[in-house]
Amino acid sequence: MVVLNFTLICMGTEYNEGVSFGADFAAIGLIVVHWASLKQHGFFISLLSSFSQISVMFTMPVAGELCESSLGWPSVYYVHAALSGALFTAWLYYYRNHPANHPSMTEIELEKIQRGKKDVDEKQPTPVKEILKNHIMWSVWLSAFGELMMSQFIVMYGPTYLNEVMGFGVAHTGYFVAVPRAMHLAFKIISGIASDRIQFLSEKTKMRIFNTIALMVSGSFFCILGFLPRELSSYALLSLLIIECSTGFICGGFYKCATLVARWVSDLYYMDGHATFSLRTVTNPVHQVPVAVYRTTARVPHLHA
Repeated sequence: MVVLNFTLICMGTEYNEGVSFGADFAAIGLIVVHWASLKQHGFFISLLSSFSQISVMFTMPVAGELCESSLGWPSVYYVHAALSGALFTAWLYYYRNHPANHPSMTEIELEKIQRGKKDVDEKQPTPVKEILKNHIMWSVWLSAFGELMMSQFIVMYGPTYLNEVMGFGVAHTGYFVAVPRAMHLAFKIISGIASDRIQFLSEKTKMRIFNTIALMVSGSFFCILGFLPRELSSYALLSLLIIECSTGFICGGFYKCATLVARWVSDLYYMDGHATFSLRTVTNPVHQVPVAVYRTTARVPHLHA
């Protein structure tokens, strides 16, 4: 009965998390379309999509310290619940769907935001069939699946990998996962600004270059990571750092491509990106179990009796 109740609680928590993440990804598309000028798409995307990195940078070290403190592991949930409530209240107070409705918006700022944009009737039916037939958006979704699969794998199993495989302590593990995520955030912002500022290349060429760096470089070092022994733990940290830095270029790649191609329905594309996020969350354990069963069999032998 205890196991059943705990399972139901976990399912309810995951459902609520899915709802919140769905809103996050849709909000990125809406805010970029309505609030960003055409010259600042990359910068806005880099900032708005940084929530996943900031959360890891905060959660990993703080959770590690709280777990080893006198407050114990329950304090991790209470601290995060309080912060989530405070941040949601701030969002509810300050946010407006359209810049013209914000009390702090000036006419000069509004003109810069709307410069070059066409008026679109947002109440018209969503062109679902055209979206599904668009090969560019399929490439965006496939790129998102690859990048999100890799990044989520590191977030979910990075601490376990560093602790169980590479032999780092629990307290250090949180920091060693948080630091690469911080570098990822820095490169994400840099790539977003660079994508907006570079003028001697076409948008298509820039997006191809940034996407190649984000996926090919990180994928190569992800493969290397799997063959490093414990004696080369410092190289494993270096590989994690390179993976996180290179994936920061996604803001100038498929993230920017989605907003430029989709425009007023970009929120739909980002919600599909959330579906990709959910899919990788489900499939990552399926990939992990067949190759990492030693940890379970060693610690919980009665399950395999």
